[in-house]
Amino acid sequence: MQAKLYEYLLKNSPKIVVCEDLNEAKSLASVAEFLNKKSFIMPDFRADIGDDLLSFTMELFDISKVLSDYYDYEDEKILIIPINTIKKPLPTKENLKCLEIEFASRINLKNLAKELLRLNYTLVDMVQSPGEFCIGHEKIDIFSLKYENPIRIVLFDDEVESIKFFDAATGLSFKEELEKCLILPIISRVSEDEFEKINDDIKNSDDSFKDYESVFYWYLKLHNYLDFSYVCIKEFEIGNVISKALKYQDMVFIPSNDFFKLNENKKIKLLASNENKFLEFKLGSNVEKIISNEIVNIKSDDELIISLNKYYKKEKKYKSSIILDELIKNDYVVHERYGVGRFLGLELIENEGKKQEFIVIEYQNENKLLLPTSSLYLLDKYISSSIPELDKLGKNTFVKLKEKLKTKLLAIAGAITELAAKRQLIVTKAIKKPLEYELFKASAGFNLTSDQEKALDEIFAELAKTTPMDRLLSADVGFGKTEVAMHAIFACVKSGLNALFFVPTTLLCSQHYKTLKNRLEPFGINVFRLDRFSNTKKAIMNTKEPKVIIGTHSLLSLAIDDVGLIVIDEEHKFGVKQKEKLKDISIKAHQLSMSATPIPRTLNQALSTLKTYSQILTPPNDRLDVRTFVKPYDDALIKEVIARELRRGGQIFYIHNHIASIEHKKRYLENLYPNLRILVLHSKIPANEAEEKLFAYEDKKYDLLLCTSIVESGIDLANANTIIVEKSNHFGIADLHQLRGRVGRSKIQGFCYFLVDNEENLSEDSKKRLLSLASNSYLGSGSTLAQMDLEIRGGGNLLGAEQSGHIEQLGYALYIKMLEAEINRLSKGNVTKEIKYEQKLLVNAYISDYLVPNDKLRLSLYRKVNECENLAELSALEDSFNDRFGKFDSYTKNYFSLMAIKILCIKNNFIEVSNYEQNIKLLKENDERIILKAPSKSDEDIIATILKYLNSLS
Repeated sequence: MQAKLYEYLLKNSPKIVVCEDLNEAKSLASVAEFLNKKSFIMPDFRADIGDDLLSFTMELFDISKVLSDYYDYEDEKILIIPINTIKKPLPTKENLKCLEIEFASRINLKNLAKELLRLNYTLVDMVQSPGEFCIGHEKIDIFSLKYENPIRIVLFDDEVESIKFFDAATGLSFKEELEKCLILPIISRVSEDEFEKINDDIKNSDDSFKDYESVFYWYLKLHNYLDFSYVCIKEFEIGNVISKALKYQDMVFIPSNDFFKLNENKKIKLLASNENKFLEFKLGSNVEKIISNEIVNIKSDDELIISLNKYYKKEKKYKSSIILDELIKNDYVVHERYGVGRFLGLELIENEGKKQEFIVIEYQNENKLLLPTSSLYLLDKYISSSIPELDKLGKNTFVKLKEKLKTKLLAIAGAITELAAKRQLIVTKAIKKPLEYELFKASAGFNLTSDQEKALDEIFAELAKTTPMDRLLSADVGFGKTEVAMHAIFACVKSGLNALFFVPTTLLCSQHYKTLKNRLEPFGINVFRLDRFSNTKKAIMNTKEPKVIIGTHSLLSLAIDDVGLIVIDEEHKFGVKQKEKLKDISIKAHQLSMSATPIPRTLNQALSTLKTYSQILTPPNDRLDVRTFVKPYDDALIKEVIARELRRGGQIFYIHNHIASIEHKKRYLENLYPNLRILVLHSKIPANEAEEKLFAYEDKKYDLLLCTSIVESGIDLANANTIIVEKSNHFGIADLHQLRGRVGRSKIQGFCYFLVDNEENLSEDSKKRLLSLASNSYLGSGSTLAQMDLEIRGGGNLLGAEQSGHIEQLGYALYIKMLEAEINRLSKGNVTKEIKYEQKLLVNAYISDYLVPNDKLRLSLYRKVNECENLAELSALEDSFNDRFGKFDSYTKNYFSLMAIKILCIKNNFIEVSNYEQNIKLLKENDERIILKAPSKSDEDIIATILKYLNSLS
């Protein structure tokens, strides 16, 4: 394919080259760039006509950016387009005409907002991603597709006072002022009349999930690029195929000194991204060294053009948000003192003429607690597998429950620290990378991601020591944990030691066994499997050479010496007795535990002296995003989705989360789609039977797995690439994120359909949450809420949280917080002092809804301010706030000052601060009182007097 294009471009200058997909496009672009023809690669846009576009946002952005850059470029150029993309209507130069905003020009904010909507940008509360804009107090933030960073335009009245880039993560503007900025349309700019007509057409459609953003593309007046001059790299139905290469042909090049010696009579053009790559080989005078980032591998009878470079997928870096977790009205929360309640929202309350904002929490009998925003640290989102019972206000039952649990926590924390202390005293054998390691690494046939490389560096650094490693490796399923573990196993066995690999189920055992056998046996390593389907104990004991044995709990009964490494996959899925046995076996060996869920950062810090931690956050280079759609329940849609997956030889997950009606659902689907082979699975089916059924499903004896939400996170069914979730609005966002993660784990495109019944009863919040999942379908996106939820569940799994019935009443978040304190106390001697602080100052102090009108965003800012542990952090947040939302008004300034008072009071052991008019009282735990008097009873004087006194103490 490269040879064909190379030979063609030596004599021709096509404007457009059509190829199969993105991989082909990149390969062809390398050839064009090598011949000094600037190449522009269009995305592989696979939407069907009428499809919801939220799942194709990145492709629409890329189409706009690539074509805009293509039309702006004046010299020789080639547009490389995948076949799926060129068949769609596409924008031309006229469609992509930018909106220009210049310094000192005059702007009407309302008209600008309308213009941006017609450029297909989305109005949001806070700009974080490309294609978004936000209108604030005398400023506007826009993330133009033209730039890497968003733009902040500050106005003085209606005149543009400054234009600067800003950091989406911190909200802080860069120093450099811009003369002007360009806002690139998303696909096409539309007129007012066109915009109104498209909106009317969408309103009159029968799908309530259709909005302008999700379908606008299909209504635009665009162009057919097949009318332009193009050539195809291979046979497509659109013709114009480039003829076969006569002189050159494609080749596979594996660099080695032997290769260069064998070809010393040929002229070789050798490409490398830097000089150092050439130094690895003995190169003769026949080799012309060319510094180039391209990858071209072709040959003729007398010439070779080859490259030392490798393909690396550009890893997407998504900026973190200021929003840490999103509390929605009616979410359950847990207060450290009063227990589980229901969050009702924010309320501005006036007391003796002074206004402050409070968090309203409902408890039993509709009693309400008004929590000052300065006490947000007492509140956690309630995360558990069940719906809790609300606690009673005025009773001490929750405090008693916490005290009762403390003794259990002490036992768990004690066991963790004791085991770690024992391991520190043991001397084990060091494991180093063997000579063949690089060959083994290359045999994978793909490049490791940067996160995998980092995890391996950390693992090998620990394995080289004689103190046994105890490391946790967390990564989503399909992100390459097993590959990392295999590298450690390879080094262990080549060092003359045995390796054990524990997995919780026979299905996982079978899958991992096949993988290990394929990769390790070519290097002379014996791989054995031990579970209830394969009794190989005798063969294992008779094999004296170092080996790796993969197995379920059956491995626990195996008496084997010289164990250098134990790998444990999803340890939390083993039973209590099995875990105890695992601890006994693993104490003298290096241990690598693997988990599909991350753990909280604070828990990682608490465990840092006991257990080391690695995380893989980037997906493998060939993984595709899961296309996500939110749709009303419709038989025709289900039929079409099932048919499409079966046509490509795949299988389907269908989530029906109600055991009592699951058989009825099976019959319904069989009537809808006759001859469909359906497997039913739910939690009441015995584990052994469920596993055997899953084996049959993996063997493709069934087409569709109809199940409750028990689709196991650790099972990798690469052929199941479509998931349908019924009544998706009844699931939490983190659960939906995990369910979506069950598909699209191989190189095949995954599809996820969130179905909704009774659209008219669907709350606006539920609709927004579902649609946000559809628009955030890129890999590793996970909403901040899903991430927090998963981390907390991961922490619970790691610490054996499932053993305690009290968790359901406490929720994971508070449980882990309490356990962290115990671990810190036992392992580091750190006593976590409970913060006892009450602020009873009567001043006007709250984050103004004039600056931040959105309640959710204001609540997130309150939480962020509350998390500041010192004045430097508070000051940095103040700068970010001023930059992002505009200068403080008096109420917001007072609120930040109250937070400074709180930080200084806690530092100086004051537990309460209050005032009556201009008289101020500061109280310590030992009842010591400090009385101050402000010059007047104004808010400014009261705050200034307290801050002056507290600052004098430090």
